[in-house]
Amino acid sequence: MMRFTLAALALIYGATAYSINADELNVTYQCFDRKTKRPIAASSVDLSTEEIGCELITPERNSQIPEETDKNTSTPENPSANEEASTFKTTINFEKQAWESLATQTQDQVNIYPRSFPLAARRAINLARGSVVTFNGGLRIYRPGSCMFTSAVNNPCLIHASRDGFQFLVPGGKPGWEQSNAQPETTTRVWISGDGRTLLNASSAD
Repeated sequence: MMRFTLAALALIYGATAYSINADELNVTYQCFDRKTKRPIAASSVDLSTEEIGCELITPERNSQIPEETDKNTSTPENPSANEEASTFKTTINFEKQAWESLATQTQDQVNIYPRSFPLAARRAINLARGSVVTFNGGLRIYRPGSCMFTSAVNNPCLIHASRDGFQFLVPGGKPGWEQSNAQPETTTRVWISGDGRTLLNASSAD
């Protein structure tokens, strides 16, 4: 009789002690006291006792099978970052085609295309900047004007923007030339395709 009483007390104590933590445990089976219906951690009881009942609970939340995705299609977390990376991987091929001066435009006319196609304009100015630096020997000896580090809208270096392409006239010189208020040592013309992805021509305008 005494053993039964001690066992019952231990069972009630165990049920109370683990009633809070049982829901926090990530177990496949949920055990409970048949009388009080309180949950008990399976690891803390003798599962062979009749006072304890166990049943299969819902599988773990993390075990859900993810929906299938098309392996041939991937959506980058940051599309613009990938576009920037792909821009600089473009092979530099100076004077891929002969320079052709596109129609003269006012600043307001130039602004229309970048405002309508901002991603193409961003790609174009990034590719143009990298191209003009490479054309003039690299950043160790050359720096393009600050206009190449701003938006394509209201950019004094962008002289034409349309489906025919972006054409830039880029001033440049030795590192620090612009900060010291010196005149540019060279002007480079750059022609980028209308989608901003291809360098069509880069040559000296002097």
